[in-house]
Amino acid sequence: WAPTDCVGSQRLAVIIPFRKREEHLLIFLRYIHTYLQRQKLSYGIYVVDQIDGLEFNRAMLFNVGFLEALKDRNYTCFVFHDVDHIPVDPMLSYWCDSMPTHMASRTDEWNWRLPYRSFAGGVTKQLASQIRQINGFANVFWGWGWGSEDDDIRIRWWLAGLTLRRPKANNGNYVTIKKSHYRAPDNE
Repeated sequence: WAPTDCVGSQRLAVIIPFRKREEHLLIFLRYIHTYLQRQKLSYGIYVVDQIDGLEFNRAMLFNVGFLEALKDRNYTCFVFHDVDHIPVDPMLSYWCDSMPTHMASRTDEWNWRLPYRSFAGGVTKQLASQIRQINGFANVFWGWGWGSEDDDIRIRWWLAGLTLRRPKANNGNYVTIKKSHYRAPDNE
């Protein structure tokens, strides 16, 4: 989608790792299209569905989504977005900044606080050049862990001299669609 009354300086790709969460996806898509269009963003949404019988690999799906999106368009900004996170504040910009940003810095799931200081899970955004600089996400994290791939990406940013940013107070608020995936049976 692209606005007809302006041309943005960035092209945004939203990458969603996915497996067996159709209800979440329908809610997410219904909301996020309106949200992004109000910001006058030129964007594409890529739902990367893992259909094999292996344990879920969120980081690998992010990498696949990044590469597949670039085959469609020369996207400059990427938002890596869990399907169960819905932004609350309309002022939270989905445009990329000069540094990677952990957008979901406050969620109802965690009582509107970070579960730990260095947490960078749920929703992040970064420039395509930054993804290339850190060689993407590590593909070694299988299963529904608690953020190993998020901790790893934060370390990759740090090693590359990139500083993790977070939105200003109350701009990083997200509600989480209820149904925990923690230790979900059959890795659903």
